[in-house]
Amino acid sequence: MSITNATSQESLVKYPTPYKVVDGNLCMEVTEKHSTYDRKLSNFTPYIKSELTIDDGATETKYLRLAGTHANGEVLPEIDVSGKDFSSFNWLFEKWGAKCILEVGKSIREHLRYAIQQTAEYAEQQFIYQQTGWKKINSEWYYSLALQQSENIKTDKPSIVFVKKLYALIESGAVAVTHKDLSVGEDPYPRNFVGFEDEHYLYLNKDIAYRHVKVLCNDQGENFSLTSKALLKTLAEDGLIKTSQGINTVSVRYAGKNSRYLALDKFKVEQIVNGT
Repeated sequence: MSITNATSQESLVKYPTPYKVVDGNLCMEVTEKHSTYDRKLSNFTPYIKSELTIDDGATETKYLRLAGTHANGEVLPEIDVSGKDFSSFNWLFEKWGAKCILEVGKSIREHLRYAIQQTAEYAEQQFIYQQTGWKKINSEWYYSLALQQSENIKTDKPSIVFVKKLYALIESGAVAVTHKDLSVGEDPYPRNFVGFEDEHYLYLNKDIAYRHVKVLCNDQGENFSLTSKALLKTLAEDGLIKTSQGINTVSVRYAGKNSRYLALDKFKVEQIVNGT
């Protein structure tokens, strides 16, 4: 699927072709006979931040947490919209006000709904259990403490969890990190290699690092719900990684070849790890 990257503050929003961001507006590329033009859908660029499933012990209710940016550059507040209300857009005025406008025309709402749902690929999946007691999750039984979980959801940010778990793995020697400037005869890819570092950045193989953190969370009885793509997006939004032209990895030469790596800002992540 072809992906179009937004620009400036919207660079983290990704829509599939034929949808695109033009001057901060969400548009659709339309081809008629021998001409192509951009049809404006809205003057804001909405996307799914996370998908919430709330379980009260009897029923499950789904919500979408939406975020977005207005064409004037204003970052819109994150809002929760129920699954049953999402496609109607009756929530738009109440949640984001009169400044967020849908264009007039047939199928505008359907196109906007479809474009927004296509951003779910990068969204975090969250499950909130509002009852205390035993709960079967993915064929396993867990004892859910609703109040404790509620507090954890408020305080535990996936990017913070990833950074802390990663550094715990590095410090314990469970994974290996080399230096970008290898010593003569040094093995560039030792056992459990996840990346290398220089003075400013920790360059990680994103898939291997993600897998190690995911396994550690599972071993410790914690649920790390983000996909690898959603994690990259979250790290970029939090300013913890270096990006290049809207891409959340960078090309770096190591051991004689160029590859793309997730570049963690060492100064920022060490502040997280040290609690400063």
